[in-house]
Amino acid sequence: MDMENYVEAEKYLNRSSEIYKKTGDKYAQIDSLSALSRLYLKKGEIEKAKNLIDKICEYAIKTKSKLDIAYAERLKGILFREQKNWEQSILHFEKSLQMYK
Repeated sequence: MDMENYVEAEKYLNRSSEIYKKTGDKYAQIDSLSALSRLYLKKGEIEKAKNLIDKICEYAIKTKSKLDIAYAERLKGILFREQKNWEQSILHFEKSLQMYK
């Protein structure tokens, strides 16, 4: 992704997510889905990114882990920033920061 080879990055991130899902490693799967959502944002595929971020948020709520929820809030902040919805972006970044504290 850093090399801006988005086609290859998407392929590998999808594959790693599938592997993590099969092995039951939820944290690694969230990590790869998060990277994939950021890739979609870079490509301007907002709806695809939103769907992944929603999936990550659902998982975070199920775990009841403050760190997972804070991470999900951060992703929402990134999503709203890309949509230039500054008020919502700031709100989610602030929620994330408070949970990390």
